[in-house]
Amino acid sequence: MTAKIIDGKAIAEQNLNKLKKEIIERENEGIRPPCLAVILVGDDPASSIYVNKKKSACENVGIKSVSHQLPSDTTQSYLNNLINTLNQDKDVDGILVQSPLPKHLDEDLIIELISPNKDVDGFHPFNIGSLAIRQPRLRSCTPYGVIKMLKASNIKLEGLDATIRLLERQEDGQWRIKPSIPAAQLMAEAGDVPIPPYLKRESQVSDQERYQTVFAQQSGAVAAPTAGLHFTPELLEELRARGVSIHFITLHVGIGTFRNLREEDLINNRLHSEWYSIPSETLIALRECKRHGGAVFACGTTVTRTLESAYLEFPTYFVLDEDNPLNLRDILSISSYTNIFIREGFTFHVVDGLLTNFHLPKSSLLMLVSAFAGRERVLRAYRHAIASRYRFFSYGDAMLIPPPR
Repeated sequence: MTAKIIDGKAIAEQNLNKLKKEIIERENEGIRPPCLAVILVGDDPASSIYVNKKKSACENVGIKSVSHQLPSDTTQSYLNNLINTLNQDKDVDGILVQSPLPKHLDEDLIIELISPNKDVDGFHPFNIGSLAIRQPRLRSCTPYGVIKMLKASNIKLEGLDATIRLLERQEDGQWRIKPSIPAAQLMAEAGDVPIPPYLKRESQVSDQERYQTVFAQQSGAVAAPTAGLHFTPELLEELRARGVSIHFITLHVGIGTFRNLREEDLINNRLHSEWYSIPSETLIALRECKRHGGAVFACGTTVTRTLESAYLEFPTYFVLDEDNPLNLRDILSISSYTNIFIREGFTFHVVDGLLTNFHLPKSSLLMLVSAFAGRERVLRAYRHAIASRYRFFSYGDAMLIPPPR
C-alpha cells in the first residue's frame, strides 16, 4: 500500500481554530465556555507534563480547565467523593482522571464512577457499549482524532469495517497482524496500488494496469517485478515464435525490496524473506534446458534470487547425474522462502543470462547484478545509461546481460 503522509499538526490547528470560533460565538450568545475538570493523583513527571499540555490547549481555544492535583496517598473514598461532586457540578462539562493511578486505587471503579455524560475519555462501560452497537456518545479521543484526520485528508472510510490486531514485531521492524476480515478483502477495500516510494506521487487508476506484469496471476506481492513490465502478450508470442521457451514461477516480493542495505545484512549475509513457488513444469524445463546445453535467462533479479535459492535448498531437482537418478516423473512443485544475499563471490548454478532494470544505489538488487556481471562491467553500463539519459528504476529501461562467451 502506498504511504500517504498526513500533516496532523496542520489538521489539528484547523480544528482548534474552528473550535475556538465556535466557543466565541457561544459566549456572544451568553453561553458560558465549556469546563474540563482534570484530576491528577501523585507526582508522575510524564502525567504532569501531559496535564499541563491539556490545560494549555484548553486555554488556547477558550475552554475553562480546572485541575485537581492530589497527593499520591489520596484515599479511594476521597477520590470517589471528589468525582461525585464533579458529577453533580452543573458548571463542569467533562471529567478526566489522568492515568496511571497509584496502585492502591481501583482504576476500574473510578472509570465507572464518572458520569457517562462527562466521561471525556469515553472509557465508561455505557459509552463503550454504545460504541459497540454503533450508537456512539462520547468517544475515546485518540481513535476519534485519527478518524477526523483521515476524513480531513479525504481518505474514505465509508464501507470499511475492520480491526487489525498486532501479533508480533519481526526482526526487520515489520509486524505480523490479524485483521478481523480476510486480508485480501481488507486490501481490496482499503488498499492502494503499492507503487515504489521513490516515484514521489500517489498511485493513480492507471497504475492498476501499468504497474502489473502480463504474467501476474496470484496476489501477494507488495511490488511488481519490474523487469517483467517490459513484456506484452505480443512480445511473448514473438519470442516463442523464435524458439524461446517461456516458463513461470511465483515470488511474493516483500517490502524489503525498497529498503537500503543495512550493516546487519552484510554481517548476517541474508536479506528479507520472500515466499516463492516453482511449478513442476518449470523445474522440468530447467533440467531439460541444462541437459541439452541451453541457456537459462532470468527475467529480473527476483527470478534470479528465487532460482538460485531453490537450487541451494533443493539441488536434486536441478542436477541429473549418476548419484541423482531422479526421474522427470518424480519432480513435483516446490515452495519455500528465500532470504539469500547474492553479492560478489556468489556462484550461480541456474541462471546464465539476466534481463534487469537499472537499480537504486545502496540496494541489494544492484549488488546481485554486480555479482552476476562483474562490478566494473556494471559500472560501465551505468555510466553509459546516465550519459545516454536512460530511464532508471521501475518504469525505466532495461539491460540484457548475456552469458559470458
